[in-house]
Amino acid sequence: MTTQIPPVIYEVFKEVDEAIVWLHIFVKINTQLYYEMTNDILLPYIAPICNFVIQSALRDSIFLMIRRIIDPPKSCGSENLCLEILVKTI
Repeated sequence: MTTQIPPVIYEVFKEVDEAIVWLHIFVKINTQLYYEMTNDILLPYIAPICNFVIQSALRDSIFLMIRRIIDPPKSCGSENLCLEILVKTI
């Protein structure tokens, strides 16, 4: 038996799910590039300045995505996409 997700819940779920998927991708990339020593050629030694920019951008994106998911449901009069909204919608 297949159960359909109501459209109002699905819309919130889809946005939260997408944010979590991107968070997972960015964390995995960051981990593979900077914390797993799997190759002889390591990115941190190739181009230090470029490497710093890439690592900073990944780190910032990860923190912003985490912050977005755990934001309060409303701020400055606008609704935020967060897990709490998804839970309340369900």
